Amino acid sequence: MNHIRRALLSARRPVRPTSLALLRCQALMALRDFAQLMKAQGIDANTPPSTFQMMKLAANSEFREAAQKVVSELQKAGVDLTSQDTIQELMGLSRKVGGD
Repeated sequence: MNHIRRALLSARRPVRPTSLALLRCQALMALRDFAQLMKAQGIDANTPPSTFQMMKLAANSEFREAAQKVVSELQKAGVDLTSQDTIQELMGLSRKVGGD
């Protein structure tokens, strides 16, 4: 089982099952929404964005809010965003979403 899935399926602190399921669902929805926003902004998940695209995204308030929401929801769901394994898996997920 991969690192992100394992973190989403286990809680570090006692949480009612319905609350845990809600946290996972919100994290996955935030990731989905973020991927859709990236796609709408013309960012190809299979290639790194250009410097111009990065500057354009940084200036986009909708992008900044969506990125913050992803981070917040993943942290609530117990995903360790400082782990290199997690970063690698998120990059892999973004490539899969972008390949659709």
